[in-house]
Formats: sequence, structure tokens, C-alpha cells
Amino acid sequence: MAAATIMELAKGVAQFLADYKAEIDLCPDYELRNMKERRVVVVPVAKGVTIESRAANEYTHTLNIGVIHKCRSVADIEPLIALTEAIGLKLMRATVCGETCINIAWNPLYAHEEIRAKGQFTGVIAATFKEMTA
Repeated sequence: MAAATIMELAKGVAQFLADYKAEIDLCPDYELRNMKERRVVVVPVAKGVTIESRAANEYTHTLNIGVIHKCRSVADIEPLIALTEAIGLKLMRATVCGETCINIAWNPLYAHEEIRAKGQFTGVIAATFKEMTA
């Protein structure tokens, strides 16, 4: 089975996260005054290929999933952190487009400087997928 393209995987992950109204955004940049609700965005960021054997390559794809929301008070931060963690844990070991999520990193779990400067919560989940073969 051929590895999915990174865009196919991004579309699949957005569908997998439909409960969070996830969408693909290739250049995320949001004006808070225009933001009415929380945004969950899927951004393709990296692709890797290594030699697995003489006849096969191993492909990995990394997507960033951003959680972006107006942060009106310090009390808003903890539930948004919990949401960001929950989305990452939902992705771990999930199979999308024939690839399995093998690594999750919350980096940054949230950007405190964005809260201070803009009143915006921004959490980033880096999810790495790999085609798993038997």
C-alpha cells in the first residue's frame, strides 16, 4: 500500500477531529476581533522518508494541530489546556488514511506570551503518522 500524501492525511485528520470542527489551514493567522468561536486547525508541516529494507521505504508525516481561542481570563486557560491534551490523546494510535499516529508532542502546550500580548490561547499538537506494515 502506498503512503498517503500529506494533504490526504491532513484532510483525513480534519475529518477524524470533526467533533472539534477541525479544518485544514495552510497559513493560519487569525484576528481575534473576527474570531467568534474556538478554532481547531490542521497544518501539514513535515514529511520524511527513510530506507526500511532493500525493497521498501518508511514514510512519516507530521501535522500540527492548533487550538486557538480568545482567552478572556486566566480561568479560561485550564479548560483549554485540557482540551488540547484530549485532542492529542485522541490522535495517539489512531489510524487515518492507512497511517497510524506514532508520536504526539504538545509544543507548546500553550503559548503564554500569546495570552499576554493578544489575549489568545494557542496550543499546538505535533502528531507524527507512519504507515504500519505487518
